[in-house]
Amino acid sequence: MRAFTLIEILVVVAVSVIVMGSFIAYNSVIRAQVALSVEQAKIAQVILRAKSLAISSYFSSFRCGYGFSVDYTGRSYSLNRYDVSSDADCDAIYTGRAGFENTSAVPLETHSLDSNLDFQASGASDKLEEVLFIAPEPKTFIKVGGFLFRGTAKIYLETKTTPLRGATVNVNSVGQVGF
Repeated sequence: MRAFTLIEILVVVAVSVIVMGSFIAYNSVIRAQVALSVEQAKIAQVILRAKSLAISSYFSSFRCGYGFSVDYTGRSYSLNRYDVSSDADCDAIYTGRAGFENTSAVPLETHSLDSNLDFQASGASDKLEEVLFIAPEPKTFIKVGGFLFRGTAKIYLETKTTPLRGATVNVNSVGQVGF
């Protein structure tokens, strides 16, 4: 019976360590990519839920609509109910004579980003801050840079790990949500 030499055992251990190291590194990249995809889907789901709630609240007397807002510094996003303030009504907002400033947002639920993710810090001119849906269509109001915006606004997400990976959630002025 022949035994293994010390060199053969050391070669097997070294190869095993290299293979395990690459699996561990690859695993963290995959974990970050999965977290990015999950967060992207959660954000889209909350936006679509706000749209659905706005349609279902058409006959409510005190709610103008529902919406979604992003807190970039707090790394969170919220589903909001928008109530009419004393000097405006939903019709003024619906017809475009008034905007977000005539409503008060009441957060219904707030979600924090996964610890491995962050909102992208780029100075994009189409970075979504808030979206408001008003029934019956629902009419969609998007706020970008503090102003009402027509077009497609985006929420930019990125991983904190290297290599950086990114994803976006898009909302356009007719209320369509996409990735």
